[in-house]
Amino acid sequence: MLKSLRKKREVDAGAGLREALGDYSLPTFPDVIASAMALLASPDVNLGEVGDTLSRDPGITARLLRIANSTMFAPRRPITSARHAVTMLGRNEVEGLLISMGVQQSLPMQAVGRFDPRDFWLVSSRRAVMAASIAGIIDPSARAESFTAALLQDMALPVLAANGDGYSEVLEQAHASERDLVTVENERYGWHHGVVGGWMCARWEFPESLANAVTGHHDLEPQGPDLPIATAVSFISPSGEDAQVERTVDVIHAAYGIPSDEIISLLETSAVEAGEVAATFG
Repeated sequence: MLKSLRKKREVDAGAGLREALGDYSLPTFPDVIASAMALLASPDVNLGEVGDTLSRDPGITARLLRIANSTMFAPRRPITSARHAVTMLGRNEVEGLLISMGVQQSLPMQAVGRFDPRDFWLVSSRRAVMAASIAGIIDPSARAESFTAALLQDMALPVLAANGDGYSEVLEQAHASERDLVTVENERYGWHHGVVGGWMCARWEFPESLANAVTGHHDLEPQGPDLPIATAVSFISPSGEDAQVERTVDVIHAAYGIPSDEIISLLETSAVEAGEVAATFG
């Protein structure tokens, strides 16, 4: 039964992507990342072996070390090797970072109309850092998954901007009218970028929990403490307008009971730390 459901999900994802992207095919992940993720899929994984596998690619190693030594993780002493980084960060954090790096290397990143790659990674990184900070308060075990889901929740945007039929017009219309992008997308296509992101997750065989978080990151149901953290931070915008900040504070406070002044402090801190993360993924 599970196998048939998994196959149906893949077929639906393929059909959806063809509808959204035409003949464009998602690229496969770099071999080193794919090999490391295959190792992490084993319950008896040796993290040192994962680190040795990643060390075969200097570029991936450099990105991993940059993140491991960032203020987000604040190691007591410098991390100087992939093996050390993997063992220090732990399985969940490393899996999330590898998924993020694989996506980053697979997405088209040219500026198209209203889509700006630099703004994209900066706001995505800010959401990710904020999500990890909230998880650290309410559920530390969800920290890695919340970071990854928030970082990748808009990952369909660069693909749609580069390949979607008339998608630049949709971005322009949403910007000019100050309407929610999701509303404009649904009116034109009958789907929104979160749904396309979920199809991408399915095609890349990401964990279902991550696919669900990406798909539903604009859905405020359920409310209260069951609200996914990635949804709670989705109102953080490139412009940083006061109205968006207030909405973010209100949603997080209502869902998790974190005092408003503490949320504002976390937002300020995340804006600083996001620069380090964006430099790695952007």
